[in-house]
Amino acid sequence: MQILLLAVLAATIQPGLPAMPSGASNSSPVPVQPLRPGEILLEVNAVGKATQRADTAQITVTVTGTGPRQADARAAADAEVQRVRSMALAAGIGAADIDDSGAPPPMIMTVPSIPRDPAAGPPPRIERQQRSIVIRTRNVAAAEALADALREDDDARVVGPTFSVSDETPAQRRASADAIAVARAEADNYAAALGMRVERVVRVTERMGFDFMDLLMSERQRRGPSALGRLPEEDGADIPVVAYVGVDFALVPR
Repeated sequence: MQILLLAVLAATIQPGLPAMPSGASNSSPVPVQPLRPGEILLEVNAVGKATQRADTAQITVTVTGTGPRQADARAAADAEVQRVRSMALAAGIGAADIDDSGAPPPMIMTVPSIPRDPAAGPPPRIERQQRSIVIRTRNVAAAEALADALREDDDARVVGPTFSVSDETPAQRRASADAIAVARAEADNYAAALGMRVERVVRVTERMGFDFMDLLMSERQRRGPSALGRLPEEDGADIPVVAYVGVDFALVPR
């Protein structure tokens, strides 16, 4: 996991006076504790990660019915909705997990004939009726199987499944613990390189002074698309959870 060393401040600190990191201000919402004589400040930012198995999956299916009249298009769309609903029920999806109330306004499409005989009159009008079906279920395995089956059907447009967890708290706690452990390991490395040792933790904060999105993008570019864990749309439904922490350490000579 990438660790960002923000600053190592070495200075003679008067007893009782706080040490301010470079660029910090007295209005910082998380003040730094005073350093003791002989200590220097090491600021480390760390990112920790954990994964949690998804317990919810969502699929959005769009179907289209066509016909010479609006009523015909609507009837064809209704038939497509019922077909998708039947497939979902057969796959093990509960009826309460299927929402087929989405009904965008009907669309009218003119189908030209090229070349067309002017004596044949105007081109026929074909009306199209689209319907959306949203399936949100805790039966993750059934949702994956249903999405695969629906994608074999050219008449349906399928988005998903997308996975989520109802409570990220357990994974978030593991990610936070991982971030703290990584920060301490990196502090020990820097201290050893300086001929020093970590004396104590001065401050721990989640208020970090860099752009999280910039960090994530740079990590993905440097280490590839799976740098922060497997994407939920890939095989399996392990959801990556990340935690960010800033830890200030006081270093002293060995």
